[in-house]
Amino acid sequence: MGNKTYTESNALFAMGGLALGSIVTGIVYNRIKLKRTQKAIDKYYNVYVPIGE
Repeated sequence: MGNKTYTESNALFAMGGLALGSIVTGIVYNRIKLKRTQKAIDKYYNVYVPIGE
């Protein structure tokens, strides 16, 4: 009985740590992706907007 509870709490702890880790990784990844997207958008506007106007 005690073993089961201990294993469950360990699994819960591991899942919590994994979730936290993936959230942090996701935030960092999104920031990098956002910067790259912003650069791509800037490049796009620098090239195409003056031609369009």
